[in-house]
Amino acid sequence: MKEIKILVADDNEFVRRAIRTVLQLEPDFKIICEAPNGAEAIDGAAKLQPAVVLMDVSMPGIGGLEAARQILEVAPNTEIVLLTEHAVAEMAHTALSMGIRGYVIKSDAAKDLADAIRTVIQKKQYVSSGLPSQPNKASAI
Repeated sequence: MKEIKILVADDNEFVRRAIRTVLQLEPDFKIICEAPNGAEAIDGAAKLQPAVVLMDVSMPGIGGLEAARQILEVAPNTEIVLLTEHAVAEMAHTALSMGIRGYVIKSDAAKDLADAIRTVIQKKQYVSSGLPSQPNKASAI
């Protein structure tokens, strides 16, 4: 099984720790960097070229959507999964239309993150199961 290198970006250390705990259950997932803000996520993605960036939408300074846009420029082979408290279909649509492949609601993270990561590395979109009026959960691009 090939190792999947992951960068986690969230301004809340407790959330980063919880994500680390969930992802450590998957033997092929390896967190290679944690970033407390969008600027450090961009820098880490540029230097480390992770397979996946898991990123909070709402962070101080450079927010998740803008950071994701910049990461897609500096690390074009990196897939992005946005983590959010916002169960808003319009925000998910905006994110997916930007080239972001995953949108996971934080309350669903424990059950959805591993599936989201495995889906986006296959170049498919993933939207959290708790999102009302969601598009097809895993659809080819």
